[in-house]
Amino acid sequence: MPNKDYIISTLNLVPDDIENFNIVRKGETFYSYITLKDRHPSCPICGSASRCKGFVDFTFQTMPINSFDHYVVWHRRRYICKDPDCHYSFRETNCFTPGSLHFSFSLLNQVAKDIANLHFTYKDIAEKNNISIGSVEIYSDSFLNVPRLVLPENMGIDELYSDMAKYGSSYLCVMVDNTERNLFEILPSRSKHELIKYFEKIPVEERNKVKFITMDLWDPYRDVARKFLPNAKICADGYHVVEQLSQRFTRLRVDIMNQFEHGSSAYYLLKNWH
Repeated sequence: MPNKDYIISTLNLVPDDIENFNIVRKGETFYSYITLKDRHPSCPICGSASRCKGFVDFTFQTMPINSFDHYVVWHRRRYICKDPDCHYSFRETNCFTPGSLHFSFSLLNQVAKDIANLHFTYKDIAEKNNISIGSVEIYSDSFLNVPRLVLPENMGIDELYSDMAKYGSSYLCVMVDNTERNLFEILPSRSKHELIKYFEKIPVEERNKVKFITMDLWDPYRDVARKFLPNAKICADGYHVVEQLSQRFTRLRVDIMNQFEHGSSAYYLLKNWH
C-alpha cells in the first residue's frame, strides 16, 4: 500500500489535521477516504457558533500512485449556525481543490509545470497525469495567465488558417521574432479590431523600440503598424512579394496569349511553357 504520510503531504495536510484516513485499492485505482478534524468554525454570516449537521462526500482526483489513478473521497462536514435568527447553512472549507474543480492543487501544479514544457502537447500532459485532454484545456484556459512576451525589435506578422480562429474570422494572427526565428504571439483573429486591442495594451515606450516589421500586403496590418509602431520600417514579406510578382507575370502572359489565334504555335507556347 502507498505511504499514508506521503499522500497526506501531497494534499498540503499534516497528521494533526486528520481525524480518519483509509486507503483502498479497487482494480487499477486507489481511493483515499479522509475525514478532517472538526475545527468548529464560526458562522461566516453572523460569527456565531455552529454545529455539524452531517456529511457530504466530495470526490476529487490527485497525483497518480505508481501510474495508477488516485481519487480522494473527502467526508466533508455540513454546518448550521446555532443562532436561531441566522440559521445559515454552510460547508467545511475546501483546502484541497480550487473552486469547484475536482482536481487537487498538487495535481494541477504538476499540470501547470507540464504546460510550461513546450515539448508537451495537451494530449501528452493528459496521458502523463491520467486526466482527460478536456480537463487540461479547462484548467489552462481558466487558471493560467501566461505573461506576454516583450515585442522584438524585428518582428513579423502573418495569418494562419485555423478552426480555432474566433470572432467571425477564419484566420489566426501569428507574430514572430524575425531575429531569433521564434513565435512569440498568436491572436484569435487577424481583424483590425483585435490587432488594435492587442497593441493598445502595450506601453508606448515598448512599441517605439520596434525597428522593423515584415508582413503581407493586407491593408489592416499596415494601418495598425503605422499607428502603433511609428518607428518601425514596414517591409513586405519576401514570400508575398514573389507571390505578387508571379501572379502579375501570369496575368501578363495570359493577356499576351489571348492576342494570338487559338491553336497557333504562339498560343500553345504561351499556354503551356511558362
